[in-house]
Amino acid sequence: MNNIAISITSRICLCAKNMCLLFLIGTSISFADQLDNTLKISELRQASPLIERNMFMKRGPIRQIGLSPDGTYLSYVLNKASRSELWIFEIENTQHRRLFISKDIDGVYWSADSQLLFIQTNAGVSGVSVTAGKIAKLIINLDASKDEYFYGVDHSQDQAVIVSMKQDRGMLHELMRVLSDGSKQVLRSGIKRSTDYVIGNSGNLIAVAQFNDKGFDLIDVRTSQNKLIKHCEFTDDCSLHHFNENTDQLYLKARFDEDLASLYALNIKTKMLEIIHQDPKGKFDLKKVYYKNGIPKLTQYTDHFISQYPLDDEITTNFDKISELVQHKNNLQPVLYVKPDKKFRRWLIFDYGLTSQGHDIYLYNTKTQILTEPLKSLFKSKEFENQFIQPQFISQKVPVEYQVSDGMWQFGYVTLPNGIKAKDAPLIVVPHGGPWSRVTGNYSSITQLLANRGYAVFQPNFRSSTGMGRNYVLSANKDFGDGRVQQDIIDGLQYVLSRGVGDPHKLAIFGHSFGGFSTLAALAFTPDLFKVGVAGAAPSDLSKSIKQLAANKLNHKDKVRQQKLMTLAVDFNDPQDLQRLTAQSPDANWQTVKRPLYMLAGGKDDRVAVTAVRDYAIRLEQADKPISLLIDEDEGHGFKKDIALEAYAYVLEYALATHLDGHYQQQVSNNLKRYLQRKMVIDTNRLLDSVH
Repeated sequence: MNNIAISITSRICLCAKNMCLLFLIGTSISFADQLDNTLKISELRQASPLIERNMFMKRGPIRQIGLSPDGTYLSYVLNKASRSELWIFEIENTQHRRLFISKDIDGVYWSADSQLLFIQTNAGVSGVSVTAGKIAKLIINLDASKDEYFYGVDHSQDQAVIVSMKQDRGMLHELMRVLSDGSKQVLRSGIKRSTDYVIGNSGNLIAVAQFNDKGFDLIDVRTSQNKLIKHCEFTDDCSLHHFNENTDQLYLKARFDEDLASLYALNIKTKMLEIIHQDPKGKFDLKKVYYKNGIPKLTQYTDHFISQYPLDDEITTNFDKISELVQHKNNLQPVLYVKPDKKFRRWLIFDYGLTSQGHDIYLYNTKTQILTEPLKSLFKSKEFENQFIQPQFISQKVPVEYQVSDGMWQFGYVTLPNGIKAKDAPLIVVPHGGPWSRVTGNYSSITQLLANRGYAVFQPNFRSSTGMGRNYVLSANKDFGDGRVQQDIIDGLQYVLSRGVGDPHKLAIFGHSFGGFSTLAALAFTPDLFKVGVAGAAPSDLSKSIKQLAANKLNHKDKVRQQKLMTLAVDFNDPQDLQRLTAQSPDANWQTVKRPLYMLAGGKDDRVAVTAVRDYAIRLEQADKPISLLIDEDEGHGFKKDIALEAYAYVLEYALATHLDGHYQQQVSNNLKRYLQRKMVIDTNRLLDSVH
């Protein structure tokens, strides 16, 4: 299985005002050199003024931008104060039209014929025609608590979606096609839910994936005698893509015997398996593939930034032309993310360069070779012109690679404040959530908030992070809390300090979810290292959180997640394994905490019990330890309301400024003041004194 299709030079760029550093994969420029160069640039830049916190915390004005399959329309969602609006842009006549208004829109998907938009909300799926004057109609109600799920658009039909339903009576799961008029066609029925599927161009169901206790089985369902195609472990990262009915080739993303998730072709008849494309750098998992007439044409990888690899000469020519045109327009090397239409005639392009805040959006016409900016007038309008930070005030983010204490190579990102000597800046460590997720090179509003306040920020991709292969995940070996994963975070911090970033006497740690767990662990197991910790939605004992999940009434998706947690974190059926993780948890070692801690939690959090958060904070309070706890009973695992997000930012910047002698926006509105006074349930750190 060593048929790797092609390897194309990938470009990574770090840009500053009037300066651009271009790094070509395969050159001798090291990550240490990149960091040194970016240090010099950031220190020479003009120091940024204190920007209002709301500029960082509010949602972007436009989201979910999509190109119709025929390349005729763009769809997008406008975020308003109390609602979301679905609009389309008619590319040929440059007209904008509003189609739909809702309290919230979770997802927008084009029908295969480009004449209908499917809208996913918490109530189910609706459809609205692109024809002027048409109203949206509910197509199907869906409730995840009843094992009802939206899977996506059926591209073999003009206007249809695929859903999974469970019969009201009995135990059968039905994989179902639902047409835009609400009529239903059952494609498959069985005791086990089909978690993935692939449909041929003829509209026939070809194969499905079904969950079992050790992973997923890929099953050929073309005949009544279903045949096992391949078994996927949880860590194989399998997903079904396309089936070529002429060649019997099934295209899928998977790992199988490889470390990295790659694009495979599997002949269902002969069972011959070959790798079509794998990361040429040999470091990152496949992210996405675009197909034309059932043949893969373009692969995408989220590496240190984003890389795309065309798979034929025509696509290569177009992609190179797009890169040239975008760079010429910006006078900066772009970091592109592209979405071509079905025939690769028009391309929707996002430039995620380091000064981008999501508004560098282009359309490319392969016939005319013209690049346009279809939404520029919206972003420049009075309504949105003040919702973006000026590019010269955006701080530089650079990838770093380093070796941790057991010899494993890892990587993360350092963001540097403008106009400040890096070695003198307070340094904030921000572990990501999950832990089975990762930090990317994209713009991060919370990181930019911290950098604007004068802090250097380190975001590590510690072991258990995803996107870098199976071994990167499994090397965690369930060793959370006072263990190997936490040591990775500390080792990464020490590397960053050794490179001249951060004042070692002014260190803090902040994180949400698993990042919050890491924050509690840092204060418990390295009690003298950090001056302060801020933890959002933080479990103090992973084993308790997993046991709670097991005790809850679970839908099928929760059961799959539960099995993954047992595989990657702790076996809650094994008392010794539970005791192991509990013993090395922050919950069992809270007595060693002595530095100030600020915690935030949502009363409706379905992943981390707010009672456990409160219990942990009360123990610290009763022991006269410095603890503040904010609980919003109406929020979940992540805060969503504008006032809740503003309060989150205020707690964070107040805590860091107070204990690191930093800067923060001291002005608070009466609304924020009242919110903090109502929601702060423990406050030995006396945060509320700042808003009286």
